[in-house]
Amino acid sequence: MKKAVLTCPAEIRADSENEKPKIRGTAAVFNELSLDLGGFRERIMPGAFAKTLEEGSTKKAYWNHNSDRVLGSTKSGTLVLEERDNGLYFEIDPPEWAGEHIESIERGDVDQMSFGFRTVKDRWAKDEDGRVIRDLVEVQLFEVSPVATPAYPQTDAQVRNVNGNRLQELIVQADHDLIDESGREELRSAIVELNQRTEAHHSDEPDHAKAEETTPEPDERDNEEGHGALQDELISDLALFIN
Repeated sequence: MKKAVLTCPAEIRADSENEKPKIRGTAAVFNELSLDLGGFRERIMPGAFAKTLEEGSTKKAYWNHNSDRVLGSTKSGTLVLEERDNGLYFEIDPPEWAGEHIESIERGDVDQMSFGFRTVKDRWAKDEDGRVIRDLVEVQLFEVSPVATPAYPQTDAQVRNVNGNRLQELIVQADHDLIDESGREELRSAIVELNQRTEAHHSDEPDHAKAEETTPEPDERDNEEGHGALQDELISDLALFIN
């Protein structure tokens, strides 16, 4: 499976009481739902990090997922990771150059944690409100990062794309055998509407405009053909979900 990034509700603070400040907190909280990730929400289950922490492979702490800005490493002992009752605890002993980052955390400018991982075991289901929930049961952890911007879709983008989000949700439900008959009918209607919009887009073009068209260059022709093929592929994929 692909490597993914998830930003979680987190506690993060810079501890400057000691002679050398450390960054510590909770990188991932258990049993907390993420925002909409494209038709579903994710939740990290207790024990999800147990195996990956036991295996002993090196984990890194980056600044904002930037591998050029390494804050700590489990190999050198400058990063400590521990699964606790509420989530994944971390403690970073940052290098001297990270003073500006520590100041950003102390001021509250940076107050989120994110982590890079690969899903090993998950579980899909619907909650009492009919939302699709993906439980991360076991993950392979690669890195943790203090981040300024969460890796979730922004609220205003969700409002602008309500129909698109609903379609994504239906596809996710169908893909994981969680869709009911009303959902299938809604998905069928979406396919019909997509077909109609595609046909209308081509029929709206004036005849005289078509006659005046020059033969497109090969790369432009490839792009047009590729776009049409992508639409056909999407319609075909959607049809498979509801058959």
